[in-house]
Amino acid sequence: MSWLMRTGIALGMLLLSVFNGYAEDSITVYKLLQRLENIQLARDSAFPPGSFPSYRKYSTRDDVYKKDDNAFFTALIAFTLKQHQSMYTPAEKLLADRIINRTKEYYQLFRNTTGRHTYNFWRTNPPVVFPNGDWLNWMNKTHKLPDDIDDTVMILMATDTDEHVAKSVHTLMAQYANTKKRTSKSAYKKYRRMPVYSTWFGEKMPVDIDVCVLSNALNFVHQFHLKYTQSDSATVKLLGDVMAHKYYLTNPAFISPHYARTPIILYHFARMIQQGKIHEFDQYKPQLIADAQDCYRKADNFLDQVLLSSALYMLGSKPGTMMLQTDATFDVLLEKNDFVFFVANMSAIMPAKMRQLMTSAKLGTFYYYCPAYNNVLLLENLLLARGTM
Repeated sequence: MSWLMRTGIALGMLLLSVFNGYAEDSITVYKLLQRLENIQLARDSAFPPGSFPSYRKYSTRDDVYKKDDNAFFTALIAFTLKQHQSMYTPAEKLLADRIINRTKEYYQLFRNTTGRHTYNFWRTNPPVVFPNGDWLNWMNKTHKLPDDIDDTVMILMATDTDEHVAKSVHTLMAQYANTKKRTSKSAYKKYRRMPVYSTWFGEKMPVDIDVCVLSNALNFVHQFHLKYTQSDSATVKLLGDVMAHKYYLTNPAFISPHYARTPIILYHFARMIQQGKIHEFDQYKPQLIADAQDCYRKADNFLDQVLLSSALYMLGSKPGTMMLQTDATFDVLLEKNDFVFFVANMSAIMPAKMRQLMTSAKLGTFYYYCPAYNNVLLLENLLLARGTM
């Protein structure tokens, strides 16, 4: 019997008790950390040491997954493990620190080649676009992506960069904000003149506004205690308007082209509100809690339940008991789940009308899957539940 099968059976039994009052959570957290370490240490030539494998599929090809070596999921895993360190037992903390420390050298493969402290989704030297993408790899030299805010702030937060670097990156973010070099043609009209952050550090790249990226940008500003700029204030204003009009329910893929779904947007909002303590959002907390509870009751995917449960804990509300598929093994519940956290959406930079059409037709849309991150989402939920006991 394989290690994964043994772990699956053990954790499957534990999960049944865990989600009825979170009994034995410390055992489960430790086992999830062990599982993460085993995934990280498993060798695959497509994924460098310290990283966590992720995969992508085209929206119209459900049966074809490509190995995709990107900085995003490894940074997201390290960031999530790091932000909950106060909740670990000593043994858990040792294991989590070991996992986080292994990731640090890996990020250098994605750093800007000029030496500045911004990072790319894919490798930069040599540049790669759609790893293992066959004909798509013709774009490696001619259509390489610029560095982006999401990867940059996640890596800097996960590695506890120094204050000087954080300040310099913050200044650079404002230089590429909407209206500074280019003006958005893809957002709602009322947002097109607001100097909010664009997703990309790109001279020629059209402005791309995504509310989850904006939430991560504000997390970065608050983690490093950076002085608010015009772009930070504009970002708070835009996000408040999105909450006021509930666009996260009515048009999630339009306001967040790279995350695209209501549960994931609610999770980002909750994480931002918990970390940043931004008082402008206090008035929306009851509404966000009510909407998250409604989505939680209706969720038909286990990981959506996990994500929404975590969002509710972050917003100060206790979720109800999760509905488990009791006949499913651990690896099916978490690692073979079709849950999509991140979307590569080529239409995000298109003018609004064309973007709506492409999004509806799912053209130029790639879905990303990371088994290790699915484990981290559950681990985070157990830690948040522990914090309420």
